[in-house]
Amino acid sequence: MVPIRLADLVKIFLRAGNLTFGGGDPTVALLHHELVEKRPAITPQQYATCFALARVTPGTNVLAFSAAAAYLMRGWIGAILAVTAGSLPSAFIVLLATKLAVSDHQHLLLQSTIQAIIAAVIGLIAFTVVQMVRPRWNAGERIHVVLIVALSFAAAALGLLPPIAILGLAALYGAFVKL
Repeated sequence: MVPIRLADLVKIFLRAGNLTFGGGDPTVALLHHELVEKRPAITPQQYATCFALARVTPGTNVLAFSAAAAYLMRGWIGAILAVTAGSLPSAFIVLLATKLAVSDHQHLLLQSTIQAIIAAVIGLIAFTVVQMVRPRWNAGERIHVVLIVALSFAAAALGLLPPIAILGLAALYGAFVKL
């Protein structure tokens, strides 16, 4: 793996956390591109471990992922800087946007902009799903991927199970079935 300077780590997480729209999934997908593909700062296995652990911990998954991945690259200081760079600027933007939206909720252009952003977020989430599934999309694993994705989606969409239970069942499946 290629060592990463603290300044570069901050730039990556600053950009990913503040210029990526759609929440944690598109952000984590961008971080995969930056940290695994573009500059191999962490291995695909380390990325997958950070991703899985961030998903099963409470709170904001992208912050947990950022802390874990940055910790692997630069220790505690890297984790603290990554979480700070990836979250504080966008938090301030949301505060300002909330103030504007609440004070002028009748503004047609503002409401149209929000609706367009929501549509884009859905597209980004779909892209993230494709990117996460792609490494496992081969003949021997395809049925497992389709099964896990379909059952997870159905359980969540129908409100049959809370997200933590879906993740727990997927972990059990992964423990007994080699993907």
